[in-house]
Amino acid sequence: MKVLDPKNSFVTADSGNTRDQTSTVYEAQIPRGYLGWGNVSTLGFSLAGAAAAKLAYPNRQCVNVTGDAGVCYMMGNFEAIARYKIGITTIHINNGGYSGYGPGFWGEGHDPFTWKVSDHASACMASMARAVGFHGEDVTKPSEIIPALKRAFDENAKGRPAFVEFISSHHPVHGGWVRPRRGALVGGRPWAPSIPLQAPPKLLAGFSKGRVSSAELTDLYIQRIERYDGRLNAVVVRDFERARQQARAADQAATRGERAALGGLPITLKESINVIGLETTCGVPGVEGLYLGA
Repeated sequence: MKVLDPKNSFVTADSGNTRDQTSTVYEAQIPRGYLGWGNVSTLGFSLAGAAAAKLAYPNRQCVNVTGDAGVCYMMGNFEAIARYKIGITTIHINNGGYSGYGPGFWGEGHDPFTWKVSDHASACMASMARAVGFHGEDVTKPSEIIPALKRAFDENAKGRPAFVEFISSHHPVHGGWVRPRRGALVGGRPWAPSIPLQAPPKLLAGFSKGRVSSAELTDLYIQRIERYDGRLNAVVVRDFERARQQARAADQAATRGERAALGGLPITLKESINVIGLETTCGVPGVEGLYLGA
């Protein structure tokens, strides 16, 4: 994002970890600036997506991000990309394995053949790309990332595709692991770095263990909505004060041993669902002012 011009670029990724890593951080600023495809797609899709975008918009930078599984699905197409001089950049996150499987990430229980691949020392994908006409580089240090991408984009401008292989840790990093900075205040108290933004079962466990209260968690989400939603326009009807009141009530009930199964967990509802005291328009102009009575 520090090298690309988001108003003149298309970015896409393959199914799996690279989708999770890119879709949570890349901020598209033009229609289809991030070429998403829903929940699941065929591995290797990103190369075709970037090539199609480049053919449709030759003057825009087009980048696809893939992993160890995805790159194996697209290798047979690299020669055609080079032969037709389609100037795109493929970024390969090479962490030496299929990180959604096997011991070391999810724990014991998976056959090692479901996740182990040849490491970079024995199988250099950048060398493979160079052999068919790509500009290819290996990147092993964070300080090398931006210079390598700039060189790749310079080659793209000449009609030559580029392959940049980032050698990284085996464990993937997902957007869901992102957590407030150390010392950030939530509910007037520093937010403990051991409490990330997690799935509901873990949040509910945090309630029961006293690591976080419903009021603190609700304040955190409200702060995030106020910070980010101006651009997203995702929370179109806000009921923050009532949410805070309900969160405090849930915490008080918990002290009496009365917490319900999902009690205190902040949620959002689709605007088309009637809620007492809130406007319901279903996004249709001309039906403003429709409220469900108390």
